[in-house]
Amino acid sequence: MKNNSPFFAKPPSDSIPLEDCEFYHVMDIPGLSEPPKGLFDLRKGVNEFLGHVDFKNKTVLELGPASGFLTFHIEKMGGDVTSIELDHKKYKWDIVKRVKHNWQEELNVFVKREKKMRNSYWYAHKAFNSKSKLILSHINDLPAELEIYDISLMCTVLLHLQNPFLGIQNMLRHTKEKAVITEVGGYTRIKSFRNTIRNLIRRIMRPPPVHDFHSR
Repeated sequence: MKNNSPFFAKPPSDSIPLEDCEFYHVMDIPGLSEPPKGLFDLRKGVNEFLGHVDFKNKTVLELGPASGFLTFHIEKMGGDVTSIELDHKKYKWDIVKRVKHNWQEELNVFVKREKKMRNSYWYAHKAFNSKSKLILSHINDLPAELEIYDISLMCTVLLHLQNPFLGIQNMLRHTKEKAVITEVGGYTRIKSFRNTIRNLIRRIMRPPPVHDFHSR
């Protein structure tokens, strides 16, 4: 698709205030004296996280860029990145509607946070003078005109999909050479009181291991 395709999203304004942004990753952004806070800091291990893949002169299809840390890193490496992000006006977030939880309220809070995270993508996009492109859609409803890309990127997004295998299949339909897929194992949050408590609760609530008692 061409850069002027209606499928490519545009920033909500030419000047997005930093206070209207929420960053998913810690990022060194031009023009800022210090990086904004984020949930994760991949700056020292980003190449390991991406499997030391060479992105130079490659077209890359990225699923779920969040604040765009990987987007802009790959662009620095010489890659041409097109990202897919959920269009909240057209699609609902893939969630499990648990009976005893007010999932609608949780979803509303999440959508508000996502708006600020989308702002952080556009803020950084402008600061980096990025040429990367953004498509607002759903992985299960990609535009028919979407091209074939050299590399597809799915980093810590499959856990958000009700059908991750279908998501992988749809990405691979538009992939020529290879796919980079990473998930949360070994991907630790920044040390803070909130994240320490959150990780402790997860350990306490984690179900006991399932042992195989079948005869051998």
